[in-house]
Amino acid sequence: MLLSLTVKELNQVLEKKLRTSWEYFSKAILYKKDGLDEFESWLCNDGWSEAFTSKEYNKKYRPVIIIQSFREVRSLMIKQQLYLIRKKQIDALFHKVLQAIAPSTIEQLLKENSSWSSLLKQGIAGVNKEFSVTLPISIIQDFEPDLDNNVWLSQWLVKPHFQKYKLFIENLTDEMTKQKMIETCIAMLKKQTHHHHSKRVFFQIVSYHKKYDVGMNQLYLTIDPLHLSEEEEVFINDLIAAQHPKITSLLHQFIERLVEKKSRTHYLKAINYLTMLEKLYITKEPFFQEYLTLLMKKYSRYTSFTKELSNVTK
Repeated sequence: MLLSLTVKELNQVLEKKLRTSWEYFSKAILYKKDGLDEFESWLCNDGWSEAFTSKEYNKKYRPVIIIQSFREVRSLMIKQQLYLIRKKQIDALFHKVLQAIAPSTIEQLLKENSSWSSLLKQGIAGVNKEFSVTLPISIIQDFEPDLDNNVWLSQWLVKPHFQKYKLFIENLTDEMTKQKMIETCIAMLKKQTHHHHSKRVFFQIVSYHKKYDVGMNQLYLTIDPLHLSEEEEVFINDLIAAQHPKITSLLHQFIERLVEKKSRTHYLKAINYLTMLEKLYITKEPFFQEYLTLLMKKYSRYTSFTKELSNVTK
């Protein structure tokens, strides 16, 4: 399949044969309800093979086509300044499609001395920079055979990603080294939690390792609990499930911070946390009623809040 071509020539051929499809999917993903499904079907059912003759087509080169297609469609969507709208869904689809490819297929192709192999290597290097997806560890090691842990950490901190972290940590065989890296990663990432993305990854990691006190201390710094990320909410649910001794204290603080923002959306969120608190106090009903009475008394002048609260407690 086009084996006599150089990498540059092979790139040009793929560009010529698949450009129309790439342009179509860059728009379909944005504007059609089933655009992502169409793209998945085209990739996984070898719809792209229709652009090649029977002599040119070889199924073993599918990983190259798949990676190249995701990269090109991403590039076209960025030019339309609309990529971020579908970034999460595209990453999820890319991860799904990659998981369906046997790592041995990619590994064997990487060992070939061919333009396809070279193009695959270029593609994998691009994937690591452009997408939030995780490649099999054996493939990563082909590109980073002697990567020092500290070097890996410094590179990872530039664009933290939970799945890449998980893959790296779980492949450390020495337990002492692993624990040290866990603590170091958490400590370094904590310094970056003023960035929204870093904070989300931070809470994924502390949830994964059940570092409840570390995460709890970070949550106490929250000024407006209305704007917690999905990862922070998951962490709070983990604390509740684990019956952490400080969870009630945290919920008390969140409730009062929300009420003091004086907006209906904040009041409703406060009531949501009150519902959680009531379940935690299920065996200590008098404590919850006492807290509710104190809350009503403290914010008795917040008539909109007390009205919302009375609607729930009737």
